[in-house]
Formats: sequence, C-alpha cells, structure tokens
Amino acid sequence: MNEDTTIAIVGMGLALPRASSPEELWSLLTRGEPIYSGQPDTIGFDDFTSEDPDCVVSSTSRRFGALADLAGHPRLRHETSAGTAPVSLSTRWLRHSLLQAVNTTTVRPRDRCHFTVGVGATSMLNLEEALVVETAAHQLAELAFGGDPDGPRRVREILLRRYPHAGPHPQRFLP
Repeated sequence: MNEDTTIAIVGMGLALPRASSPEELWSLLTRGEPIYSGQPDTIGFDDFTSEDPDCVVSSTSRRFGALADLAGHPRLRHETSAGTAPVSLSTRWLRHSLLQAVNTTTVRPRDRCHFTVGVGATSMLNLEEALVVETAAHQLAELAFGGDPDGPRRVREILLRRYPHAGPHPQRFLP
C-alpha cells in the first residue's frame, strides 16, 4: 500500500449475543453488562456439563453466548415475512449485518468495497444439524424399525425435536 491510499470504514453491522447493532454492543460495554450468560439450553448444553470438577468430558461452566433474539434489520424482517429470507440462521445473521453496514452508506461506481466475515463455532449450525439428522435417520432406521420403509421418516421426526435447526433438506444449507 502506498502513502496516497486512504482507507475509510464507513459501515458496520453485527449480530452478537445480546446486541443486534454496534450501538447495542457499545451500550452493553459501557454499562459493564456481560455478553455471555447462562441462557436457555439451545444446543443440549446439559449433556456436556457437570458439577464434578474431576469429570474429564464436560465443562463446569454454564456461561456461553447464544445469539437468540436477533431483532433483525427491517429489510430482513420484511424478507422473512415475505418468505424470501435466507433459510440458514448463519446466512440470516450475515445478511442482517451486511444490511446494517450499508444502511447509511453510499457506494459510487469507482469505490472499492470489501466485506469480511468472522467465522464462529456455529457458522454452519443448520448444515451440521441437517447432516446429523439425515445420516442418523438412514443409519438408525434399520436398527430401530427393521425393514419398515417408513423408518427413516420416523427417526427423522424424533431427531428434529433434538436438532431443530436441521430442516428436511441438508442441501439447502450448503454455501
């Protein structure tokens, strides 16, 4: 980069636990409120925690950050009600952040833009849960229901109660 290059950050959007905008995040930080908490179990957390500090396959901490009640950018809320919003939760969060970042930004034809996305532990939650459900539905159906042709559907229904982000078709969540 030469000395004549100017960089300006003109838009910012985010989706974090307890903050759906940079302003909300700043408010949390200035009030000293924690972002991480012991929110409702959305990922089967009870299966991985133990009060016994000697238990080697679990955590003794119940604090984590869950992106639960994302307000959503007004345009994304409209797309959701119209049925045109992305299916994947991760893609919705990214779309919310992008719409928020460009909300007050004017881009001219000669402007060069870059969109950077941070990867998190749940970046492919929908796809991962869908793959678990579909794989298990076919593998467990034989064990649970013998040769019953309706077995995979029955197993899938049971697993979808445990993996609610999966949905019926994993290919919908592929990037």
